[in-house]
Amino acid sequence: MKSREFAVVAEQTEIASGIFSLWLETESIAKEAVPGQFVSVYSKDKSRMLPRPISICEIDKEGGKLRVVYRVTGEKTGTEEFSQMKAGDTIPVIGPLGNGFPFEKAEGKKVFLMGGGIGVPPILELAKQMDLLDKNEYRFVWVTEFPLLEWSEEENRFTAMHHPFTMPMDEDIPLLDTDPGAVRAKAYDIVLNGNEIGGGSVRIHQDDIQERMFKELGFTPEAAHEQFGFLLDAFKYGVPPHAGLAYGLDRLVMLIAKVDSIRDVIAFPKVKDASCLMTQAPQRVSEAQLDELGLEVEKEAAPETEE
Repeated sequence: MKSREFAVVAEQTEIASGIFSLWLETESIAKEAVPGQFVSVYSKDKSRMLPRPISICEIDKEGGKLRVVYRVTGEKTGTEEFSQMKAGDTIPVIGPLGNGFPFEKAEGKKVFLMGGGIGVPPILELAKQMDLLDKNEYRFVWVTEFPLLEWSEEENRFTAMHHPFTMPMDEDIPLLDTDPGAVRAKAYDIVLNGNEIGGGSVRIHQDDIQERMFKELGFTPEAAHEQFGFLLDAFKYGVPPHAGLAYGLDRLVMLIAKVDSIRDVIAFPKVKDASCLMTQAPQRVSEAQLDELGLEVEKEAAPETEE
């Protein structure tokens, strides 16, 4: 049962450069959580502090505590603010989210998952710093059974974890009416040596299921048909099941070449500020081009000076 509560920071330590381990004391989340679930962390003004739910790494049910591990992604970010919290500080947390691992796969394991998509997965970064990775080995893993939906506190509704056209697991379809947050998606990622090299999903191909999905996302029947009527009508004529998977070729080549950045295998890579050294983009455009696109550029206000 998902709940929102103010968790108390029990302990936080920097276990490697920029990687933090945080224990949180909770009233009910730790007692309810199972291996493989997530929590969402918020700042006190109710904005999401971390960009997406973070994996629960370890659970102490008797002590009512859970541990998360994350990486600081930069200055003036939610992760940096998160890293400055001390024992006794309180923080709004929602969870547990997702379905977790099947019990038989998790039984007896103390640490379940490190990561959660916050910056570079901490376990991978930690392994690099400890020189534990062998670039001559290629280890693949499929990641499946993602949650179909996640709750948005800002919008007070469910949003699609992957996209609104992802097919739910057949056995979870009845849960759309009773427990939408427990529905798993037919979505999948392929990971090589800790790097996501591809991802995709099975698409919804039945109008009734697509309409139910839109309903869970807050669409009225009229709004759904106004925006997606062409799709819902097409489904009525019979659409075969279809699925897809998109590979990141540059990332795959990076791993094959045994280099650390995709910029090393891209012909004309952008630098970290997204500018292009070859074309000098972005550059100023002419007024005629702006007029053609209906755009207007506001001049940056001059900084105030003290007299």
